Amino acid sequence: LLRLTGYVDNLSESEFRAVTIEIQLSDADGNKKEKITHKLENIPAKSRKTFDVNAGTLPATRTSAITITSIEVVE
Repeated sequence: LLRLTGYVDNLSESEFRAVTIEIQLSDADGNKKEKITHKLENIPAKSRKTFDVNAGTLPATRTSAITITSIEVVE
C-alpha cells in the first residue's frame, strides 16, 4: 500500500474553509501515472493541517508531486 503524508500551512490571517491538493504519481522513468485529489477542510489562520492519503496498492517505485489546486477562504 502506498501512503502519502504531508501538511498544508495556512500563513494567512483568514481561515481556509477548504484546500484541494492534487497528487501526481509518476513511475521510475518519470512517466505520469495515477492522479489523486484530496480535500482538507477548516484550516484556521496561522496553523498547519496534516494529511495522510492512502493511495492503494501501487508499485513502491512511484514518486509524487503535490500541487494545491484550490483554496476556499472564510471571510
